[in-house]
This record gives sequence, C-alpha cells and structure tokens, in this order.
Amino acid sequence: MAAAASWRQAGFQVVFVQEPHLTFHTRTAIERRLRRHGWVAYISLSPTGPSGRARGGTAILIKQELLRSGVVSVVGGLRPSALGPHRPRVRLGFLTSNPLVQELQAWLDQELAAAPADHLGALVWWPSFKRRLAERFKASFLSILARLYTAVSTLGQVPAGFTDGLITILYKAGDRADPANYRPITLLCTDYRLYAKVLALRLNPCLADVIDREQTAFVPGRRIGENVLALQCLPELLRRQGRWAVCIFCDFRKAYDTLDRGFLFRAMAALGVGEGFLALVRLLLADTRARATVNRWVSTPEASHAGVRQGCPLAPLLYLFIAQALLCLLRERNLGVDVAGQRFAALQFADDAEVLLPSVDDIPSFLSAMATFGDATGQRLNVEKTKVLPIGAVPSDLPPTAHGLQVVSEATSLGVTFASTPDPAAAATRWQEVLEGVEACYGRIASLRRLSIFGRGLASAAYGVSRLLYRAEFSGHPPTATTEALQRATSKLVGRGLAPHAQQRRFAVEAAGAAHDGSGQEVAALLQRLWRLRCDNGLKEPFWLLAHNGLPTAARLQSSCKCGAAAPGDRLHHYWACPVAAAVLSSIAAAAGGSIPRHAIWLCRAPAGIYAGVWDLVCLAAVAAMDHGRRTLYALSTGPPPEAPLSAIAGRSARAHFWSNLADFIAFDCGPLSWRDHCPTGHPFIHTHPATSKLVVHCLEAVATAPPSAA
Repeated sequence: MAAAASWRQAGFQVVFVQEPHLTFHTRTAIERRLRRHGWVAYISLSPTGPSGRARGGTAILIKQELLRSGVVSVVGGLRPSALGPHRPRVRLGFLTSNPLVQELQAWLDQELAAAPADHLGALVWWPSFKRRLAERFKASFLSILARLYTAVSTLGQVPAGFTDGLITILYKAGDRADPANYRPITLLCTDYRLYAKVLALRLNPCLADVIDREQTAFVPGRRIGENVLALQCLPELLRRQGRWAVCIFCDFRKAYDTLDRGFLFRAMAALGVGEGFLALVRLLLADTRARATVNRWVSTPEASHAGVRQGCPLAPLLYLFIAQALLCLLRERNLGVDVAGQRFAALQFADDAEVLLPSVDDIPSFLSAMATFGDATGQRLNVEKTKVLPIGAVPSDLPPTAHGLQVVSEATSLGVTFASTPDPAAAATRWQEVLEGVEACYGRIASLRRLSIFGRGLASAAYGVSRLLYRAEFSGHPPTATTEALQRATSKLVGRGLAPHAQQRRFAVEAAGAAHDGSGQEVAALLQRLWRLRCDNGLKEPFWLLAHNGLPTAARLQSSCKCGAAAPGDRLHHYWACPVAAAVLSSIAAAAGGSIPRHAIWLCRAPAGIYAGVWDLVCLAAVAAMDHGRRTLYALSTGPPPEAPLSAIAGRSARAHFWSNLADFIAFDCGPLSWRDHCPTGHPFIHTHPATSKLVVHCLEAVATAPPSAA
C-alpha cells in the first residue's frame, strides 16, 4: 500500500476495484480511455499471472478535484468495492462516502423482493413503486444532481451519453410523403433537460436587455399579441396616410436544425453574454449525437455539428440571438418602413419573421441581405413558402410574383390570417375553418376512450375552445352560428364522449338543480373534498353526475328500469331503491356493522367508528358500482334472457365492482400515509395489516342480505 500512499500525496484518491478476471489488454484499453479525460489514472495493485490476468484487483486513481465534485464519469463495467468501511464507494456513477448507496440498494432489494411475479401484477405495482422511490429519495437525488451539475460546470465535461438524443418526427401539414413536412423533435435525457432548464432560467431574465422589442417570443413581459395587433393596425395606418408597403412572411428551412453554432456563440458574445455562460452552452452543443426513430426502427447514432435541439429547454432562447442578428442586419441595410418617426424593419416571434419593406422594388435588397444572413448563420429562406403581402393603400396592378416571391392577398402567421383589404365574407369563411379545426381536435379527444368527463372537459378547453378564443381576441366575436355549433360540439364531447359528427346516441349531462339532501354549500364543500382524494377520475365521475342530476336514468330516457320495479326509474330508484343498488348497499352495511341511511352515501357522512377519509372513498366506489350495475342490467336486457334474474346477476356484478374499486385504490398505493394512524387492524373496508403494517382491503366474507333502511 506504499504505492497507494505516494499516489495520494500526488493529489489522487485510490478506489479499489475488485475484478479478478480483468485481462491486461482490457485494462490497457480502459486506462487509455480514462487518461484521455485528463483527470483519472489507472494502475494495478497486484502482480499478473502468465495469462495476463490480474489476480488481486485494480485501483482507479481519481484526482482530488473530481473527488470533491462527487462524480465518477467512467469506470467501465468493473465491480467496485471499498478499501475499508469508511472509504468511498463507486456505485451508480457517483463517488460518495455517505450511506445513500447502501440505503438505496437495501430499499431496492426489499421492493424487488415484494414485487409481483405475474405480468398483470407488475403493471399495477410499477406506478406505485416509482412514486415511492421519488418520495423516499427525493432529497438525496436533488443533492446528487446538484453535485453532478456543479462538477459539469467546474470541470467542463459531461458524463458519457449526457448529450445523446433520440429524434422522433411530428407531421406538420402538406404531402405526408415529403420529409420536409415533418418536424424533428429530439428526445433528450432527463438529467440533460434539467441542466438545460437551469441555464434557461438564468438566461431568461437577462433577455429583455439585449433582445429588441420587435421580438416577442420567450422574453419576459412580452406577448404574441403585440405582433398580431401591429400587423393589423399598420395597414389601416398606411391606408389613412395614402401609403402602401409590403410585408414579407419569411419561412426558413429547418431553422432550429441548420443554424451555425460558431455564429451563435459569436452573436451571444457580441450581445454581452459572459464567457462562463458561453462555456456551458458550448459544452451542451459539443459532441451532440442522436439516433432517429421511424416506424419503430432506430438508426445508428450520428453526430450533428449544426443547429440547436428542438426539445431542449434552452434552444428557444438561444435562437433569439440568431433572430436579433437578422434584425440588426436589416437595419444595417437600411430596410424597413417609417411609422410615426420610427423605422420598423421586422416583427419577430422566434423564427417567425415578418419583414417590412416600402415597396416591391426593395425586394432585391432584401434577398441580398437574406443571402448574406444565410451564408453566415445557415438560415436559408424557403422561397416556395415565403409570401409577399401588400398592405395599406395597395395599387391594383401588382403582379402575381415579385423577384421570385409569390404576391398574395392574404397570409397566415401566428395563427391569424392577415389580408391586404378587409373582406367580411372571407372573415366568415375563416371562422368556419377555425370551427372545423376545433371539431377535428374534438374527434381526436373523443377517440381517447379512457378519459373521464373531467379529462374531456379540460382537453376541450385546452385544445379546442382556446383556438376559438385566441382568434376572437384579434378578430372580434365569432358569428352566432359558430358559437352555437361550438357549444353543441363541446356538450357532445364532454357530456357524452362523442365526436362532433358521431351518429351514436348517448345521454347528455344536464344540470338540474340541487342533487343532494344537503344545502348547496355543503354539496360544494363535499365535491371539493372528494376532488382532493387521489384516485382515478373515472371513479369520481358518477358521483359528480349524481350531484348535478346528470345521470342517464330510465325516467329521463322515458323508459322503465330493467329490474321490473313499478316505481319510476329516476335517480332515487337507480342509486338507492333498485335491487342492483341494494346489493351494493347491503354489502356496505354488513362491512360497516349496521344500516346505512341514504344521506350517508349521497353526502358522504361517515357513520360512527369509520374514518372519514375511508368513507369518502367508500361512497365514491359505491356510486360507481351502482352505475356499473345499472349499465350491466341494461346490457343484459338487450341480449338473450339468462337463467337467473337480471337484477341478481347485475347486483352481484355491482357488488364485485365495489370491492374491486377499493382493491385498485390500495393496489396503486393511493392511500395517504396518515390513514394508517386512523385505520387500525379490524377497521371496516380498509385497515392496517398486522404483519406488514400496510393498508389492505378488509372485506368480510359474510354479506348481509337485508336491504338498507329508508332515508
């Protein structure tokens, strides 16, 4: 060990790596790879035999600066062990002397030992395992990531595979056989994205000082509507002044993927970005490799030497420096339109640029500037998609093309259509196009069959209604026919889960006054409390519809219940008096040890001796089971008559569905840890298992057959 002591004096830390089958040639190859990084050395601590195999082990010598950073980058596939109980261990790519590794390994061993062996059980177990892992080691992982990112910033090196990506493509528009109509998105490692996000959060507050007001993307305090309003107001202003100009809607070929990185770094430096931050950006864009995946086939990795990566949180902010360079070039070439004593060269939203010129005679100067810009940055105009839109007091004798660019009467940018002259008829047609786009979006949402009513409502607001509201912000209120069609389509999607043009018939949700025996405030507080319960929204949906009297009962469908009862098939019948509901209620009464009044289920008022949190879950599961039984009863009535009574079969199915809901809740580990303090062994429905101290379903074998008491 004298040799190890001398290496420590030279500034290295010795970590013993036990690998008796490591050949001399393998050891030499690994040593060469490690030395190439400049901060690790590699020696043997034991003599080798005639075959060139190490008999005892090997030591990796790590520089103290790396040891302080807490990261080991390359150890190959060696099996590590320590030179004593207090020496650092090499595990999971990190060098640490705290017991985190041992604790994580012990916890993983325990969890994997308890993991189910069957495939279905593994699917149920995996989500809860990930959640427990994140909760248990969240603080430790944050500390490790902080040390990793500190090491990257200090040493100027990244771990192996840190910048690798997987490219997937998204269809945009046009011919699907044309590769140019697809947008490549690079899927990056989570640790890379977190690091890039940290850099983006540090860069973003500084952008307003270096990026001009014409650029409205990704800069704090600016919004996309500023450009839209400017493009709407400028034509009217020019028209009143008796002037006209042209607006060139530029389209760049693969803007993010083709920019010159060297120019990017020089532009950032010229605009005041410090050398320290530039070094980190160069680190993320150096040695970038990616594989492409198409039709489930993955290509071999290829290096990329240009562009920023779509999918990187930092990429949009970096592109702003390229866009700023374009704006500076246009000003340098004295291009632009004078308005109110100021010259406006262009309006920009990231790579979306609208260049303003006094007339079509200035287009050659513009094209010359764009050629220079393309040579410097790699950004080339897509001439086929670049449009020239005359604005203001436009003359009537303009040619259809000007210097190779198409002259149009209207152009679309930023989701809004701009026209040379106002045209009310064309505006109505555009609203119809927006509505068709919303309906197509609704059709895709309706195809997601597992979405609950809550999910459909949120999706319709985020992906459908927002489109129309965005257009209305800049184009005024839509026609009455458009709003009525949108209301019908939204109601059909949210209430019935159907696409706008679907022909199926399903009952629509309609709010019909107070739904419970309690006051409106009590019901609102109840729904708010139940919403916080962490379970599948599909379990909550029947209870919400019951609260708003929006369930498709037999009475509202103008038919009788299939159980054969003479009473009207209203909400009270289906979710309390029907034999199918009574089967669920009798099972609950047997487990609770007494009769259950109606308000205990409909208003979630917990009986004595039952924890309120568990009872809330029981009520959700009960109403969902009754709704399942009602649907089962109707489905059985449409087929051949079974041997047993319909209500008996549907009742058994509903009762099993109730206990299955509770079992799923526990299997997915959705119960809060605090429930263990309130649900001791023997607690009805859910209790703490005496052997494992985990929450389990407490299902009594004996099920009462007497119906529940009347409300």
